[in-house]
Amino acid sequence: MNQDIKREWVAKLRSGKYEQGRGRLRSKDDQYCCLGVLCEIGVEGGMIEPPILVGLDYLYNRNSAFLPNALVEEYGLSTQETITLMGMNDEQNKSFGQIAQYIEQNL
Repeated sequence: MNQDIKREWVAKLRSGKYEQGRGRLRSKDDQYCCLGVLCEIGVEGGMIEPPILVGLDYLYNRNSAFLPNALVEEYGLSTQETITLMGMNDEQNKSFGQIAQYIEQNL
């Protein structure tokens, strides 16, 4: 994984700025999956367009639940890594702090 992006992502996950949610990248109520926080980095860096609110979800490059392919490729993440992170966030109910620690140690 791109190490500069990794450091920024970990810092944002630990910042307290993002409320954690489950099952979508970002909800209408501004709750984020850990991958939604990574999408915000992509938006800030001009890698993808800002999200569009559709119903209860924000869509990043037409995705509400999965990391857009453009970011997977640009940031050097594997499909398995994104699935693991989704599972930690959505199924295992790991906190952003726990996910940040995993990212530091494993990506």
